[in-house]
Amino acid sequence: MGEMQTVGEVGQALAARLRAMMEADGIPWPLATTLTLGSVAHQCEWCGDLGYVRLDVAVDDPQFGKMLPCPYCQKGRELRAAAAMTRTSQYCVQLPDKRFDDFQKRGGAVDKALMAAQRFAENPQRCLVLWGDKKGTGKTHLCAAAVNRLRERGVPVGFFTAPDLLDLLRGGYARGDYDTLLNGLRNLDVLALDDMGVEKETDWATEKFFQIINHRYNQNLPLLISTNMNPELFEPRLADRLCDNAWSLRIHLDASSWRRRTIHD
Repeated sequence: MGEMQTVGEVGQALAARLRAMMEADGIPWPLATTLTLGSVAHQCEWCGDLGYVRLDVAVDDPQFGKMLPCPYCQKGRELRAAAAMTRTSQYCVQLPDKRFDDFQKRGGAVDKALMAAQRFAENPQRCLVLWGDKKGTGKTHLCAAAVNRLRERGVPVGFFTAPDLLDLLRGGYARGDYDTLLNGLRNLDVLALDDMGVEKETDWATEKFFQIINHRYNQNLPLLISTNMNPELFEPRLADRLCDNAWSLRIHLDASSWRRRTIHD
């Protein structure tokens, strides 16, 4: 006959098995948490403060056997939020070669935009809008350079093209993380949007941008935008925020395309 185990020892054994299953599923183990049944008063009676639960569903159910963030506790909410924001990385723009050092100065509004983007990268405040209907003037380069500098400094920043951000949110309905993603985008330390205005204009898309931008406007959170449109021509509610001189600096890059410049030997 085997040795008798205390309730606490049984709990530790269960926790070890649970940890092995979670790690096999690629789920991070909450290191600060241990499960010792009968000896620790847990805040969450559903998951024992682990943050994850398995649903009691039929074998043919898609959720059978999966570890899911606990819907009842703060740890579960934090884990869901972390997973949702990690998912944004596949939608983020990655242009690591775009730097301020290799941006060609050309005088006028272009150099003014360069200095403004550099200031934003070192001390992100309020909203900077770089706009101009001509392509190739450097709007995306400056946005990417500012984002790369912010990342170097360890500042959490999300950099998206406007259509990709909408795709990310739209997919959140099916995944079940829409609300978490929307709140995350609203509250990112710094948000950068490239090519705003090229997305297909729908009531839903306009409303999503308004929800994000209006929140950042009200909370005075940094926002960096590049667009081919005059900000005054955006949907009236968006234009009202983006053209508020107390919050927004708008620079019109009215210059010829650097990509189509004439190369002389």
